[in-house]
Amino acid sequence: MRPFDLSVYLVTDADAAGRAGRDLVATVHAAAAGGITAVQVRDKRASARELLELTLALARVVPPHVALLVNDRVDVFCAARRRVPGLAGLPVGQ
Repeated sequence: MRPFDLSVYLVTDADAAGRAGRDLVATVHAAAAGGITAVQVRDKRASARELLELTLALARVVPPHVALLVNDRVDVFCAARRRVPGLAGLPVGQ
């Protein structure tokens, strides 16, 4: 496992991006260009398929040095890990 930097950590919020009229993937891409070091894919209302699709889309736009983590969904993390070997981790809550 490669070490990763959590110093500038972005947590996705599809609802907030939508209210602001922004595309979430484009927003994360811009944030990666702006210097984030980690992004946590989080959407409590998304289905497993939706969250997997979002994770894969984000994996395509973040550079390798940006840690990509999937929040609370072991199933999505495992499915994404097959396609994105560099997936950094899985934060899980209580």
